[in-house]
Amino acid sequence: MKRNQYKLCRGFILLIVFCFQQSVFSQTYEMNFGLHQPQDSSTLPVSRTKPQLPERKSKIDAQVIFKQISENKFELNSGWEMADSKTVTASPISIFNPNLNTSKWYNATIPGTVLTTLVDQGVYPDPYYGLNNMLIPDSLCREDWWYRLEFTLPENKDKKLVWLLFNGINYKADVWLNRKLLGQISGAFARGSFNATDLIDKQGKNVLAVNIHPPHNPGIPHEQSSKTDKGPNGGQLCLDGPTFISSEGWDWVPGIRDRNIGIWQNVVLSFTGDVTIKDPQIITDLPLPDTTVSAIKIKATVINHSNHQKRILLKGNIESTSFSKNLNLDPEESKQVFFTPEEFHQLNISNPRLWWPNGYGRQELYLLNLEAVVDGEISDR
Repeated sequence: MKRNQYKLCRGFILLIVFCFQQSVFSQTYEMNFGLHQPQDSSTLPVSRTKPQLPERKSKIDAQVIFKQISENKFELNSGWEMADSKTVTASPISIFNPNLNTSKWYNATIPGTVLTTLVDQGVYPDPYYGLNNMLIPDSLCREDWWYRLEFTLPENKDKKLVWLLFNGINYKADVWLNRKLLGQISGAFARGSFNATDLIDKQGKNVLAVNIHPPHNPGIPHEQSSKTDKGPNGGQLCLDGPTFISSEGWDWVPGIRDRNIGIWQNVVLSFTGDVTIKDPQIITDLPLPDTTVSAIKIKATVINHSNHQKRILLKGNIESTSFSKNLNLDPEESKQVFFTPEEFHQLNISNPRLWWPNGYGRQELYLLNLEAVVDGEISDR
């Protein structure tokens, strides 16, 4: 009888704990999910001063400047234009037509978000001052936007393959080149690397267009005031993925009106041979507290984009330390290559220059150079 009473009591306690946990979870979920409907206008913050409205800048002709970052790589950040989807749809001329009238477009800031461009062009005020953010409509995150760039290739680029790299867009994007879909990107921290060789015009003008899609769940920002306290955190963006979730507004930041959508990282144009190097990574092992030696492991993916077998010399150097490895790749094959300190003893670096926290020493960096050599010529670096 006592044993049954014990089991009954224990079960009752577990039920109470479970119900308490569910209640706490439900309250936390509601607190972090944000508003379900716009807040009462009487609770919105009010400024005691008149708003400082910006001055709209005049549209200027877009100028493309190739910023060379290495022998065969160029940043493609200037010359972009931006427009909302309504402007693009209303035009009787295709976005890919070089004769398109873009006078109603904005000179775009790349890298930057949609709101970055609109603030830079004087459409909306700087949201960092006063209650300027209240003057920016929340509809920016509920429509598609287009970025457009006209360019011709730099001269003297005789490499076979042409690549376009987007280091970061938000939230999703369709990338179009000369009327053809080049590819898609999803998520703010996913790079988009596209082989543009078959679509690029190597002699004439090219039109690159990027359709930016907003998040499916932009949420409703809460505006903090003396009448509402901090309010609920905006977490609906979590339904679309863990990228910039606080853009909806959190207890420490008001809602970002465009939810940080746009081309927010660099765009890179590059030229290679048939073999490329992808995602090189350096892993260091510093056996603390000993700082007299550091073991370095290097890995990278090497890809053969041709329909012929390739014999490759992958070689690298870190300052005066050199290493290399031969490999064969079948057509369209990719292979992950490792340089380990066990195989290459020179990768055990004596008395390494360390990156110290601020105030404790210098912030040292070593430069790694990797090259894929095919038939005596550098295919990619």
